[in-house]
Amino acid sequence: MALALAPAGLAAYGGSIQAGLDGTQPWDTVPQKEADLELWGLGGDGRPAWGPGLRAGLTDWLQASGDWLKAADGGPDRADLGLELREPEHPDAWPALALIAAAPYDGAAWRPRGGLVAQVEPFDSSLTLNALWGADAWWGLRLGAWTPYVAEDVRLGAELAWERGAATACTPQVLINGPGDISLALGCRVGLADGAVGWSLRLSYDLFPNP
Repeated sequence: MALALAPAGLAAYGGSIQAGLDGTQPWDTVPQKEADLELWGLGGDGRPAWGPGLRAGLTDWLQASGDWLKAADGGPDRADLGLELREPEHPDAWPALALIAAAPYDGAAWRPRGGLVAQVEPFDSSLTLNALWGADAWWGLRLGAWTPYVAEDVRLGAELAWERGAATACTPQVLINGPGDISLALGCRVGLADGAVGWSLRLSYDLFPNP
């Protein structure tokens, strides 16, 4: 489902720091008492789905997230719950670190996982690594990158995913930050094992209780 690597400073003109479309989590979190409302759409790979998502700041360093994607073809729904706890300051000399926990639902069972986020930001770009471990000796890596802004409100990115040592997907994407705290992310996920190609979009709105 949703996953990728997003950098600090993604919001040059509206929008907020966001995860990648293939699920990679950034070091940054939604600030306390703020929420990022999302609407997802997936298609093109034989598993079309749509649904809402939410990321909420419990503190400035602890974020809860969740989404529920309704299958559009009568298949099983998909969902994901997550927590992220990050160090309070971004260090200059070494990667910024965070702990993450996730529980994706594949239509049959929840799959609890835990892991680590490491992020560096050279030359106004961003490079993020997620390392995750789960039951039954499962492990996975997510590597995500964002370019510097190529326009006032446009940034390009890409994610690579591995599971148990095999590369599974590549997801190039674009993030467009608009006025009014609205952002739109568009991506194309290419399966490296089966060649399946799917598209994804995420419309996001930052909700500020005290604007």
